[in-house]
Amino acid sequence: MRANLLSSKISSIQDELRRFDSNVSRISDLHSRSLNNTDEALSEQNAAALDQLVAETRSLSNQIKAQIQELEKEPVPAGQDARIRKNQVHNSKTVYTHSLKLVTADVPRPFKIHRGFAELSTGRATVSYAIPSAG
Repeated sequence: MRANLLSSKISSIQDELRRFDSNVSRISDLHSRSLNNTDEALSEQNAAALDQLVAETRSLSNQIKAQIQELEKEPVPAGQDARIRKNQVHNSKTVYTHSLKLVTADVPRPFKIHRGFAELSTGRATVSYAIPSAG
């Protein structure tokens, strides 16, 4: 039963990581559109959508981080292989870290990484993501 709970939590994190990656792609697309747009009304509409998506993505990033940290802190239940659990949690953390680092590759202009943080600047706001260590 507990193995199913772990599997369910890992699966949920993986789903959220896919959503995070999708959001980053959408942010990149919206940012490109806003740079290439000359229509003031459409530009404002894109900026509002970008701000909303950045806020949603930041919240999602924080949720993923919290879920991974929660799994790391949970004791290994009796009957569960500690190595398997550690590997699954570590793999989720590695994918999360990799996704955050890819933000700079997918969205080179508004994002930058410094001192363990990835930052997105939309012109209206700056959002920082802490990049956890992979180890």
